[in-house]
Amino acid sequence: MVGPVISALAILTICGCVAEFWTANANNDNSRVFSGLFSAKLKRTLRFALVGLLCLPMSAFGQTTSGVITGQVEDSQGAAIPQAKVTLTDQQTTVSQSVVTDKNGYFVFPAIKPATYTVSAESAGFQRFEKKNVNVLAADRIAIGVMHLPVGAVSSVVEVHADVTPVQTTSSERSTVITSEQMTGLLSLGRDFTSLLRIVPGSTYEGNGNNQLNTASVGNFNGVSNNFNSINTDGVASNIRNVGITEGPLNMDAIQEIKVLNANYQAEYGKVAGAIVDVVSKSGTKQFHGSFAYYFRNEAMNANSYFSNRSGVARARYRYNTITGTIGGPIYGPGPLKSLKDKLFFFYSQDYEPSTTPLGISQYTVPTALERQGDFSQSYNSSGQLYVVTDPETGKPFPGNKIPSSRINPDMQKLLSIFPLPNFTNTAVSNGDYNYVISGSSKSPAYQEELRIDYNPSDKLHTYFRGQDLTDKSTSRSQPAIYAAWMPGTVFYNTSGPSFAVNATYTPTNNIVNELALGVGLWFETTGASQSTLDLF
Repeated sequence: MVGPVISALAILTICGCVAEFWTANANNDNSRVFSGLFSAKLKRTLRFALVGLLCLPMSAFGQTTSGVITGQVEDSQGAAIPQAKVTLTDQQTTVSQSVVTDKNGYFVFPAIKPATYTVSAESAGFQRFEKKNVNVLAADRIAIGVMHLPVGAVSSVVEVHADVTPVQTTSSERSTVITSEQMTGLLSLGRDFTSLLRIVPGSTYEGNGNNQLNTASVGNFNGVSNNFNSINTDGVASNIRNVGITEGPLNMDAIQEIKVLNANYQAEYGKVAGAIVDVVSKSGTKQFHGSFAYYFRNEAMNANSYFSNRSGVARARYRYNTITGTIGGPIYGPGPLKSLKDKLFFFYSQDYEPSTTPLGISQYTVPTALERQGDFSQSYNSSGQLYVVTDPETGKPFPGNKIPSSRINPDMQKLLSIFPLPNFTNTAVSNGDYNYVISGSSKSPAYQEELRIDYNPSDKLHTYFRGQDLTDKSTSRSQPAIYAAWMPGTVFYNTSGPSFAVNATYTPTNNIVNELALGVGLWFETTGASQSTLDLF
């Protein structure tokens, strides 16, 4: 039942959330009476609102990472058990929701977040049946099969464990999942999750990912260009510029899993002809958990390159540092706030990368001190031949290959001072092709913060909010919009990609699901010359 998120469902979800929240927090008789009146009025209002909204053009379509669990409850003889209570419990947060089976014993949990669950079934006169470790991944359709309840007291429990690798029987999709355990165990040069997509069947990605957090490409799948891929974080589009790259990707410590839908995926995943890459962020649990890690690469562990040694250039700074930490758990307080412990959870992640990378050797030919005065008597090409400077008025060479000072424009002569003087005169190495060598490093610190809040006021309403910001500040001799690699000064290129997502899933009945997914992603970039560079002029 979870399909495109259209305007009508969005309004229904918001109104339903308000009603459910009010009912869940009604603590006295007056509140209950008001809640009942409010619900009755709300139903009448929603009927008119739905009719009106369905007459409007619907153009807002969304995607979801919610999964679905289906199954059937029978007795030991194979007869269906109607009206049996089936409870789904998140093993990390203990948040639960319940449904009852229909006349044929079937049940469905139509919109649940990716997590590991326990499914239990019970009915009067039968033993309680529990199936643990049911792992629901992003956009999964899980059929747990038939749950057989033996005759006996409800206090007796029959416990089984789900298959480690369940067979997909409810969907024809071709998909692959990269779990947080795999992200921890697999090598990634810059801790960029896109580098791990190489292990996905159908991927032709051959890169190592980024050296640090920045815009990233997920590569091609099944021969389809990456421009036709869709990249989502918690169901909200992450490729803001509508190309095959993601702006502001989550750091790996904040990712719960990555699911790649290669082909034959559900109709709700539209818009693209390539793969769907769904990134699911981590959420807090009932227990406090945290992590801290430091990763580094340093030029002290690298040898200088052959060409740097040949040109007499020292080993450049090569320093990638990643300092990352996470913390998550319940949010609660004393008194009335204590009840929030089983409903309100948070997860916070921080990633700081003060990186410095070498630029390599750049070779240029710049005007010599004599040439800046108009004297080309010592200017030779790589073949040892003199550069002949011709008078444009007469068409003949200047006497002595020198331009008279009266013929030199003083403003243009001053402009030549922007260029540095030659610093490499060994023609045995340069063959006269260049006279200026420069090397250096680029500083590109990156910083990301991410916060996710999950709130579940009742078993029918589940909400979460996620906000993040990633900033990259690059300082180097050359940038995308300003090429001046020969210049001793530096130019900067700063980018920022803040985004947030809100999700609310409301299940008023067993066969009606309203899911609202909203997200905003922004992209800013600025470039210019540093003050020290401007002072050179």
